[in-house]
Amino acid sequence: MARSPWVYTIKAENRSPETLRDFFCIDPGQKVLLVAMASADERFASTLADAAPAPPKAPNFESQIAWIQELIEWTKNRKDVFLIVRVHPRDFPNKREQVLSRQALYLRSIFVDMPENVRVNWPDDAISLHDLANIVDVCLNATSTAGLEMLLLGIPVIIYDPKILFSYPPELNLYPSSREDYFSKIDEALVAEKSLNNIVGAFRWIAFKSDIMAIDISEAYGEGNIGQEEPAAKKFKSLANSLMARAKALVDKLIKRANAVPPQSKAFRDPCFSRSGLRHLRQADWLAYAIEHQVESHMDAYCDVFLANVTTSVEAEFYAVAEATRSYLGKLGARCDFLETSSIALPRKSHA
Repeated sequence: MARSPWVYTIKAENRSPETLRDFFCIDPGQKVLLVAMASADERFASTLADAAPAPPKAPNFESQIAWIQELIEWTKNRKDVFLIVRVHPRDFPNKREQVLSRQALYLRSIFVDMPENVRVNWPDDAISLHDLANIVDVCLNATSTAGLEMLLLGIPVIIYDPKILFSYPPELNLYPSSREDYFSKIDEALVAEKSLNNIVGAFRWIAFKSDIMAIDISEAYGEGNIGQEEPAAKKFKSLANSLMARAKALVDKLIKRANAVPPQSKAFRDPCFSRSGLRHLRQADWLAYAIEHQVESHMDAYCDVFLANVTTSVEAEFYAVAEATRSYLGKLGARCDFLETSSIALPRKSHA
């Protein structure tokens, strides 16, 4: 995962919690708060392009920097906690950009003379976010998708303003009603600790985003369709032509079906292209329903037809997520004992 050009954290090295606590000089018994900073350039660019709204004028904190400075001030009087401020790697030379951002220079100038229970985690430390997660008790997030990754590990996440989080649903996090409530939420999260409920919420969002909202087009550019040695432009053209051909075939078949079947018989049954070789498109059924019923997207089809017939119980879902969680937490060297004490009663596997 860390090899992807879209991922900035380095690969986990399974560092032990003891090694990491020694590195940051964290005393035994101190709870660890992780501040996940965000890079400012993407939000700035999206706002300029009118792709995202401008940040609200009066959030709980005036800016990301003001938020962190208040956290540092609060932490220095709390000897029971240790604050790690993880700056975003994108502000520094990385695998995609080889320049030092203006924000990085500013952070270097203000993150000095820190309290003894506060430490900045710079990219030069070469510590993976997933290794760091093994000592984190609560994640304090603004807009970063790192918050979602912490939720996947069961770690409670607090955001300071839901109006500025666009990367995943703010409802998956704890968030305050006021600035004063924000610091109360930190104490709430420290008591709550890790929970399977956090993981299930994150799993649901990722499943929705990757398995339902996205459309699998891998068959259009698979090894059998496009040679791996072809230049990028040729691959793109081949992919585009393939998708256009498939879309045309789908629409043609739907038009024929619409003309041949009486309106009262057009309830969703089997897509008209079931014998066309297109069925292995993952959302083929939803696309067919959406076009036939003139709804705006395949998401409406999913809600109209498939979501109305869900048969999996909440208990079964929690059990499946818990089993998957044990596997990946084990690979990260993280503890998973909290899975047994989550609020929902997980069904036990039969060993008969």
